[in-house]
Amino acid sequence: RPAIVWIHGGGFVGGSRADLAGIATAYARRGYVTFSIDYRVDRGSRCQAVQDGATSAPGDVARCEAAIQAAQDDAFDAIRWVRDHAATYRIDTTRVAVGGSSAGAITAINVAQNANPTHGVVRGRIKVGAALAASGCNYDLSSIDANDAPISMLHAGGDRAVPYSCAVATVDRAKSFGTIARR
Repeated sequence: RPAIVWIHGGGFVGGSRADLAGIATAYARRGYVTFSIDYRVDRGSRCQAVQDGATSAPGDVARCEAAIQAAQDDAFDAIRWVRDHAATYRIDTTRVAVGGSSAGAITAINVAQNANPTHGVVRGRIKVGAALAASGCNYDLSSIDANDAPISMLHAGGDRAVPYSCAVATVDRAKSFGTIARR
């Protein structure tokens, strides 16, 4: 069966896997094996202020980048766990996706597009087949390449948390490599 690992939002300062229980249940009813994960958050991070351009203080930027990296690393650990337990849950490891909203969408996109920092082939244990993102983007467009997973994004033009222009840039950059990307 296909699997989806769901990642909650919360600006990298809060949130919980319980926040996505409804969507995880809805997909489970449609035949997906679903997992909703927690990840390390930094309650003192100023990620939203960094994203808004309200601060560019090196300490704030570094702390935000560290929070985003920690969430990505935890999501990679979850993908490895799902793959390691695929037989138990009767998961088709060729159909593992990741999804989320807001900070979870940023993390899902990072999992799909940052799994190969040298732009080579993505290692099998962290590879995903697709990313589903609601209100997310990739803040490091240089990490996008032809080996990335397809992405499907839902984003509002008036989003105050994640700039719509960043979502457009993410999709356009992915498409420039021939990757399936929709917004």
